[in-house]
Amino acid sequence: MTSYHRVLKVFGRSIEDKTLQCDCDIHPWEVKVNGKRWTGRLRLIGFVDLFFLISYSGSSRFHHGIVIYKRKVKYSTTSSTVDYVVNSIGHPIGLKTQYNSSSLAQYTIKLGKPQDGLLKRKYKNAIKQHDTLDMIQDAVKLGLVSYAEILGHGLSHIYRGGSTLDVGKGFVGGLGASKERRWAGLSGDKA
Repeated sequence: MTSYHRVLKVFGRSIEDKTLQCDCDIHPWEVKVNGKRWTGRLRLIGFVDLFFLISYSGSSRFHHGIVIYKRKVKYSTTSSTVDYVVNSIGHPIGLKTQYNSSSLAQYTIKLGKPQDGLLKRKYKNAIKQHDTLDMIQDAVKLGLVSYAEILGHGLSHIYRGGSTLDVGKGFVGGLGASKERRWAGLSGDKA
């Protein structure tokens, strides 16, 4: 048997990558994959673009696992449900470097929500597709951009202004000068 760390290396991943979102042990009764429970110790290893669900035994010995791609993920949860539900495509993994397209399958994964708020956030980051704000945070985590650069860009855009800012200034100026006779008004107004 091989270590699941070697399996991750086949995919060019490591638990020390900067793109790692989650590296958590999960109890077998908390996960259902296509309606079936897995045996052994389970590990959820999530990255920005995909996540692995791996079954292993002591000393990190790999048994079986799947990789789920987040490109076409359908993630659903509500405050009243006790599960995160992920519908996406993926395939079984091993030490092979090439997989047939016929091995791609649709997976439905039900993952029990943990009570701990920190674990909830890690699970959610691991399994959901990232939106724009998440991608900005990822860029900052990876060191591609700093918060100061983002803040500077945003402030320069606000300071520079735009058509909305011009209309707002004209409106506020008009409110203040409405009692005066010589108010010029907005450009489209007829006096």
